[in-house]
Amino acid sequence: MSCCKSKAGSGLPSIPRQLKDVAIAMADSLAHFAVTGKLAADRAVITNRIAACEACEQFTGTRCRECGCYVHAKAALAASVCPLGRW
Repeated sequence: MSCCKSKAGSGLPSIPRQLKDVAIAMADSLAHFAVTGKLAADRAVITNRIAACEACEQFTGTRCRECGCYVHAKAALAASVCPLGRW
């Protein structure tokens, strides 16, 4: 297996794509924090985001096959968005 491919059959994006997505999410979260002073989403928002992910066919139980994120971590960041537009 190449260093830049996800594990065969995982359905996750390539490692470079996942790293790019994490870098963008970090930059967006820091920019949001600089403006609002808020890094974490409200508990109700997090709960609704996770529920939307759990109902999605791209949810593996811990990760999203579309972006490769760990859903619970991504859902907790106030500036995060779903790549499929579900939240």
